[in-house]
Amino acid sequence: TNLEYVALLNPFTLRMRDFGLERDYETMKVSKGEKSEGIAFAQSTVLGTKTDSADFEWNSLSPIGAKGLKLFESCKGSVLRGTIIALPAVATGITTFLQDDSGVIVRIGLYNFVPGKMNRLDSTEYVRNRLRSGTKVEIAEPFTKIFFDGNRGVRIDDPREFRIEEGHSSDLASARHKGNDFFRKKQFQAAVESYTSGLQQESLIPTLLSNRAQAFINLERWADGLADAAASLTIRPGCEKTLHRYQKATKQVLAQQEQSKSAALRVVLEPNSWHSPEVTTPSPHSLEQLKNEGNEAFKNRDYERAIETYTTALLASDGNVRAVLGNWSQASLELRCYHEALAAAAASMRIWTDDKAIYRLCKALAQLNETELAMDLLQYYGGSAPGLIDLKSALFEYASVLPLGDNDRAMMASPPMICPDWASTSIETFYDSAKGRGIRARDPVPSDCLLIVETPLSVQTSDDEGFSFTYDQNRTMHDKAQALLQASIMNRIQRDQLLSERMSYLYDGTTPPPLVKLQDLLNSVGVANAPLLLPPRPDFFSSKCPPLTANQIRSILSINSFGSVDPTASHQQSFAKKESLIYSAVSMFNHSFEPNCLIVPYSGSSRAVVTCRAVEEGEELTISYHKDPNVLKEKWGIKR
Repeated sequence: TNLEYVALLNPFTLRMRDFGLERDYETMKVSKGEKSEGIAFAQSTVLGTKTDSADFEWNSLSPIGAKGLKLFESCKGSVLRGTIIALPAVATGITTFLQDDSGVIVRIGLYNFVPGKMNRLDSTEYVRNRLRSGTKVEIAEPFTKIFFDGNRGVRIDDPREFRIEEGHSSDLASARHKGNDFFRKKQFQAAVESYTSGLQQESLIPTLLSNRAQAFINLERWADGLADAAASLTIRPGCEKTLHRYQKATKQVLAQQEQSKSAALRVVLEPNSWHSPEVTTPSPHSLEQLKNEGNEAFKNRDYERAIETYTTALLASDGNVRAVLGNWSQASLELRCYHEALAAAAASMRIWTDDKAIYRLCKALAQLNETELAMDLLQYYGGSAPGLIDLKSALFEYASVLPLGDNDRAMMASPPMICPDWASTSIETFYDSAKGRGIRARDPVPSDCLLIVETPLSVQTSDDEGFSFTYDQNRTMHDKAQALLQASIMNRIQRDQLLSERMSYLYDGTTPPPLVKLQDLLNSVGVANAPLLLPPRPDFFSSKCPPLTANQIRSILSINSFGSVDPTASHQQSFAKKESLIYSAVSMFNHSFEPNCLIVPYSGSSRAVVTCRAVEEGEELTISYHKDPNVLKEKWGIKR
């Protein structure tokens, strides 16, 4: 049946609703959002959820009005457009009201919209800023369902299916200020979102970098051309001309380096191309004048002069773009998004180089298993800033216990501050027709032997004094950390194709994914065909997996995620510090009631897998998923 509307959806009722929300908001501001929220439930029955793929093109969708929506159906090939007409209510999800172009009002429930963990006050302010009354929005292939109060409306689980028609965007200075505020609150996903939206308003700096990239390409200085094109795309990702230059230079560099991304990275980050404003003579000309001079030299095929002029212009810039790139890189390091951190740091260094940029670049390189390159760059640069000295010391410590032969025991005994992913060469993935994928020993392995160290794809912690439960399609309750993890991943995959690719390696309860080599599961510069020196945006991947739906992600997390409780908390407080984490390689281990391996904390949120007895060649390596047989049976279908 077509969507039916109840009489309660009238202007007076909505005004009374907004009045109540405004009163609650003022109360929250007094308590600073830190007051316990008690138990919060999602305001939706979840009796029906959208299960089809979010694989669509916005410009191919046909308009549909609210009266054309069908209950428990996804309107394939259609887009619902309208205007927000009420204040958003923020709980587990966001509820507000949309009026379509015909004047019909419909409720919308939006989930996974808030980027990362925020308290209720911060999330309310974030949502109010984005979804003000009068905001024009679009919903792709809308799905209609029944809400908790019996009224019908549109539910959006996947943020990729919800688009705000942006009006006047914030300038770079405002975006930087807003992003820094999020950063101080440790809301790193929101900070990255603010930094990147501000950078995309810039035109002069990315144009200078793109023009210099073409000059380098004309001189067949492919590595410099790649680095400049990548920096320009990092700031302004939608430029097709710059993307073509990047692809051309990348093809040449990889061909020269026998398709090795590690070797290519070494030549692209060559220190001889670094510049510093302290050793450059200031120019009396404006940036626009310098750009025009460089363009004129380019037209005259004087490419060396063009490069010199573009470089002078970049060094004379006010530093705002560099500062935002640096802050973006640091926020990405905090999120463990090392490809993004590397791209932002490298882009800032194509403008000019300083201690902070070197630190962020080298830390990202180290976490991506390019520790030797990171040490070489630090050694070349020198620098006496405390952060650089600490990083050099950490890299030296890691190199001294790098697992070679029996050194895996030393690495386990003293985990270094730098903690890239690592796997022993004595183990491998395999496929069993009865059990599916797993990990086994290629060689005999002694007891207490380190097998894997892995950083999580994503991690979320719940440290509230209250609980929050959500129900999935099977009416299963999850704690708040699990709900936060799902929301964080759903939000990130809009701009992080690498996360989507690596999540797709994991089993979602339906068709088993293909067997993947163990080393291809671990973080590295080239993992999952990640683009060289670019943020892992979907449009930068030459080939990519089909988009994961909200249901697929929910299932992947239900089957593969790990949990932990803060061991420093007392028994009475143990609920207050719950973690939920997801890993690629560690998730390949199967369950056994008599496991031969243990998962142990390693460094930060990284986990190590260690043998708890001697293992023979060819023997499967197993862990224990849970001690409770009822949980094993209900969650994984495992019976003793």
